[in-house]
Amino acid sequence: MTLLVEDMEAAREGREHFQPASLGDARSELDRFGVVILRNVFDPQQIVGLLERAVAHADYVTAKATAGETDYDLPESYEFSTRNLACEVTALDPWTDGRTNDWTETSLYAAIMTDLVRDFLIDLLGPEAFWWVARARVSIPGNEGKANGRLSLHTELAQIPHLVGLHNIWTPLTPLGVVTNVDCPGLQFYVGRLSWFAEMSQPHREQVEAFLGSLSDAMTEESPELAEGYFFRPRLRTGDVAIFSGAIPHTAYVPPAATSPRVNFDVRLFREADEPRARRFTL
Repeated sequence: MTLLVEDMEAAREGREHFQPASLGDARSELDRFGVVILRNVFDPQQIVGLLERAVAHADYVTAKATAGETDYDLPESYEFSTRNLACEVTALDPWTDGRTNDWTETSLYAAIMTDLVRDFLIDLLGPEAFWWVARARVSIPGNEGKANGRLSLHTELAQIPHLVGLHNIWTPLTPLGVVTNVDCPGLQFYVGRLSWFAEMSQPHREQVEAFLGSLSDAMTEESPELAEGYFFRPRLRTGDVAIFSGAIPHTAYVPPAATSPRVNFDVRLFREADEPRARRFTL
């Protein structure tokens, strides 16, 4: 497998184009668009046990959710959230089996933290990073408006205004052959006016949210990868990773033809800040 970075300029033209990943290319994509898509970061075989448990977890909560049940009867170690059908990633990983709350001990962390990703995060955040929350979430097509429903279009910086240098790591935990934004719900970004969002999200949250609300209908419609140079719906497979700025607006997208639930991992990373509950590790 060759680590690749997606060329966002090609995506603007409706094409998928990938190039061998370098630290400079990754940083350039993030600085310009607020998101960098890295392909083939890790071999799914590195997390085969986690994937098996993720699929079993998705099947279980999907059956419960679509039946309208609210009691999921899951172990306490899952730290389960019925609001977004989420659990701690450590609860699913055979390496930890819920016995730790440190996601850096999981097979997923070992898989994601290649030399390039580690160097990239050190470049962004310094040698020490703080993170919150490492979780696996389930999104079920056709079950909108319930616990797994799509979040409104949002920026993390507007929602968590006291965090500095906030970035997200996001990766699907789906079976071989399942592609986000094609076979199952995916992630979509609004890549326009990034500097405006970076400057405005914290001091002018209400104005930002009002602007994003006006885009909500467009974000749910069928459109090219980057309609008018703004909407981007990357097609991701397990092994691919999206790293994105807390200033970039994003939400879920559910393709009309989607038949599979999506399981994904996400974690928020940031520099030292006034978040007393955050967990720190050395990159």
